[in-house]
Amino acid sequence: MSPPPGPAEPYGYDFQRQAWFAQLGAVGYTRSPVMIWRAAPADQGGLIVQKWRQKIGAHMAAHMPARTAGVAVAITVGDRMYLDREVQQTLRAANLSHLLAISGLHMGLLTSLVFFLTRALLSCLPYLILNWPIKKIAALMSIGVGAGYLMLSGASVATERAYIMAFTIFAAVLLERRAITLHALAIAAILVLLLRPEALLGPGFQMSFAATGLLIIVFNAMSQWTWAARWPSGTRYLMGSVVSAVVAGLATAPIAAAHFNILPHYGVLANVVAVPIMGFVVMPSAILAAALAPLGERRWGFGA
Repeated sequence: MSPPPGPAEPYGYDFQRQAWFAQLGAVGYTRSPVMIWRAAPADQGGLIVQKWRQKIGAHMAAHMPARTAGVAVAITVGDRMYLDREVQQTLRAANLSHLLAISGLHMGLLTSLVFFLTRALLSCLPYLILNWPIKKIAALMSIGVGAGYLMLSGASVATERAYIMAFTIFAAVLLERRAITLHALAIAAILVLLLRPEALLGPGFQMSFAATGLLIIVFNAMSQWTWAARWPSGTRYLMGSVVSAVVAGLATAPIAAAHFNILPHYGVLANVVAVPIMGFVVMPSAILAAALAPLGERRWGFGA
């Protein structure tokens, strides 16, 4: 056993610092069989969730092509064990790695779909419309589904930030207040740093909050462009996709260069193509597969 090693190069990855926050006092190896000092504790909440993640990942990998399953498992439960190395390098070079990190895009798509679908289904019954607060019920449903997705995804920093922001927005719906996104981002930053103060110096925290903050500022400014409101909806959507890709790329490029010594080459074009596919095909298919899996009709979501 020996103390955790420090960075291999100046300003490199500091395993020693991460080990301190993870409460690891030493690392090492043994050439003889490991002797168990005491029995492992009974299954706790975290272990149960981890087992569910593994089962879901193994189930998806068994019913989908290998290359497709690696990406599907990564964006569904946050497990990259099945992800092909070549695919991962290609996504990184195209500045699409953020699609694998379960963050605002995934959480926003999931919770918003649950919100609108729940509200639409409840609106089919006139009695519920007249007597029940269906909008608040849909918000509560979205909060619950988002919490389940947070646990299944492994609760990374980006996912925590996304869920806290989504929770703040739906809480504003419950309280009949306006959901101011910059306030939600500030609340998310405070809570994440209270839970994980060491995340401040990590690339995940920096890239997630930098991209989200700049996107909020830019789109708040664009909302004042009255002349753009006269454009066709398709044109506005395309412009929003391009602006999102450019803004997110500008916000994260310096951080990526500092941490990973790489700058993406095709970020804008790749995101303009990939993000709509993620929003209109991939995430709805994942929700459909999850809903139909208990009925044995998973093929409609898996495409198999």
